[in-house]
Amino acid sequence: MPGTERGAVPRPNILLVVTDQQRFDSLGCTGAGWVRTPNLDRLAAEGVLFENCYAANPICTPSRASLMTGRHLPGHGVYRLHDVLSADAILFPELLRDRGYATALFGKLHVSGRVEEAARRHPHDGFEVYEWCLEPALDLDSPYNGYAAWLRRRHPEFLRLLEARRRHRGHDPVETSMNRWAADRTIGFIRDRAA
Repeated sequence: MPGTERGAVPRPNILLVVTDQQRFDSLGCTGAGWVRTPNLDRLAAEGVLFENCYAANPICTPSRASLMTGRHLPGHGVYRLHDVLSADAILFPELLRDRGYATALFGKLHVSGRVEEAARRHPHDGFEVYEWCLEPALDLDSPYNGYAAWLRRRHPEFLRLLEARRRHRGHDPVETSMNRWAADRTIGFIRDRAA
């Protein structure tokens, strides 16, 4: 969240929500009558809803690299799922942070392959708070895995189940889900800076 100087025009707050494998027409705000998405619909109504855009690539890693760097594939060099974004690429949160915004990541960055992101942060990711998690059952021992750290503190029994069963565990209880973690941590970050 940006700070403002006396007499300065306040800058907008930015909340970027990126979902995986979601069709454009699977939200109420984009015309889906068969599903209820009241919170996302409200965010779209009160903020900005991009209705005329496209993904840079059908594969998630190159597409996210384009979103975060503002470059097309030849400009950032990430073409496949496990490619690694060049260390000299600047992600837009770094530019925001340099202009006084408080920046945080809760969830998936995925501008490089999973193994790379589990081992090290991108040097120009720009996030002051960095709680990464690519997928609930993977890389639980990564020092960057914010979801695993949250489970360790709040739901150690579920973390043990995750470690034992990985992707073969059935449905996650809502209170221990990756979605709950990301939402709660995001809301907490926003509230802490608004106070």
